[in-house]
This record gives sequence, structure tokens and C-alpha cells, in this order.
Amino acid sequence: MLAWVLSGNITKLENPGCAGIFVEVNMKVFSGSTLFELKATHGIPFDITLQNVLQKGYVVDWVDFIECARKNKWYDFQTMDAIIFVLQDVISDKNEVQEIISRMKLYITNNRHPMLCSEEKR
Repeated sequence: MLAWVLSGNITKLENPGCAGIFVEVNMKVFSGSTLFELKATHGIPFDITLQNVLQKGYVVDWVDFIECARKNKWYDFQTMDAIIFVLQDVISDKNEVQEIISRMKLYITNNRHPMLCSEEKR
């Protein structure tokens, strides 16, 4: 499965379509599904978890987070609201926050939510 890491400095680009890989060489990537599960299943505060992950030098695989949220029947607007809120709280660089949000919107626009696709087939 391709991952689209939506944080950090972009130095490598492969498959720039809907799900490309944007990672810095030797960058540590934290699983978005793990981040989602810590929040949704275990109730660990999202901002504290993200802050710890970033302090340890990881970037988050936000596409993995989005896809995990979709599998758990979250709508994209719910996912975006949660992520935007925590990014603004944890990351002080407003340009970095806006860049992550822009990439997330691009991903969501180019990759329809599975629940919406199944509703269209009815």
C-alpha cells in the first residue's frame, strides 16, 4: 500500500497521483492507524499523542490516519475537523499546518470515501 506522508520537508516524490509517497530520506514515519487507534479506541488525548510523536522525530502518515478513520465509519469532515484542531494546537508553524491541511484536502478530493461510493451504487 502506498503512503502519503503529509508532514515534514518533501525531498522525494514517487507516483504523484492520488496516493504518492512524499518522505524525506531516513525519515521515521509513525503509523496513522496507530495514532487513530490511540485516540478512538484507547481515549488517549490526540494532542498529547501527536506532540510526543513529533518530539521523537517522527512524521505522521496522515493518509493512513484518514483511511483508518474511514474504516471506522468516520466521515471525512469529522476527520478533517479533528486533525485541523490538533495541528493548530500542536504545531506552531502556521505554514506547515496549512501545507498539511492542503495535502489532506487534495487526498480526500481524489480518493472518494468508500461509504459514499457504496451509496452511489444503490
